Amino acid sequence: MAVLLSSMMAHAVPPNEAYDEALKNPQAENSFETVNQFVNGDSDIMYNFAKRGVHLLSHKNADKWGEKAARIVTVSPGVIETPMAMKAAEEHPERMAKIKQATPLKRNGQPEDVADVVNFLVSDAARFITGTDILVDGGVIQNIKNMY
Repeated sequence: MAVLLSSMMAHAVPPNEAYDEALKNPQAENSFETVNQFVNGDSDIMYNFAKRGVHLLSHKNADKWGEKAARIVTVSPGVIETPMAMKAAEEHPERMAKIKQATPLKRNGQPEDVADVVNFLVSDAARFITGTDILVDGGVIQNIKNMY
């Protein structure tokens, strides 16, 4: 069983044949250059693309893992109150407050919110879950997508 950590922001990157192939094969020649054409050197956008790549890698490997009776999934946290999120809140208080307000549960996540999902995924209770992503974002990504 493999649980790969992604991000809700992976869902903000639309599918595109041009960069998805590079994201699925990050060690292939020119993969970085291909993706970089779409992010224009913006590290925030590159983060989103890299996290989409995590999703694509799990999709790409689901059959291979399944042949060995193993599972592979991604977990995509939203804003979780970790040191990284606290730093973002200090640097971009308006943006972070807007995201919290747009979250249907009207709160940021706690590390335990993600840990509980991972604990479930590695248990026998999740034995038929593979090759997919589990959003742990309080429902906010759909509202973020609707803002743009």
